[in-house]
Amino acid sequence: MVDGDPVKAHFTLSERRGHPVVLAFYPADHSPGCTAQLCSYQDELDTFKDLGAEIWGISRQHTGSHEKFARTKRLGFPLLADEKGDVVKLTQVERPKLRLTILDLSSGEYRELSPNTEPSSDGSMSNFADLL
Repeated sequence: MVDGDPVKAHFTLSERRGHPVVLAFYPADHSPGCTAQLCSYQDELDTFKDLGAEIWGISRQHTGSHEKFARTKRLGFPLLADEKGDVVKLTQVERPKLRLTILDLSSGEYRELSPNTEPSSDGSMSNFADLL
């Protein structure tokens, strides 16, 4: 979503090589836990940008579901539709449950973080700042 309008585009990690990308894997649009998770990232979006990182939400819902969810929650980062589960297979995240993966593209490796390593409700980004 950009200025309230959906933007449909293809996203590839190779185009972001050299810059960290935070892939926020989540099971379902509009579920309470996922909503809280993604809204916390939205609340900290400027801080992520200051750290040089982009956020991409990713789940198996279709783009229409993502568009409605992003509009309803006013999310300012892309929600990617992995309907066939290709990205989940590539990153070996088999059951995404509020799971977060930091991709460090400057070295070509990624680190999977536990669900408790997320922006907290008090806005603390110290966990991410150390890793990025």
